[in-house]
Amino acid sequence: MSNAIQSPQPPLKREHIFSVRLTSVERAAIKQLAQQMNVSPSHLVRHFLMQAVDYYAERKEA
Repeated sequence: MSNAIQSPQPPLKREHIFSVRLTSVERAAIKQLAQQMNVSPSHLVRHFLMQAVDYYAERKEA
């Protein structure tokens, strides 16, 4: 499993929204890291969320 954030690809058609409540501090931290990584906050959050899903799916299979 790679930890690198991929360069933005042509946008996929995304049809669903997953709402998450954040504190102002959490939101600011995500925005700051996304800016440093030169990706959108949504891209960053989606990347880390899917990394966690993949990680736990692999652990379950092992």
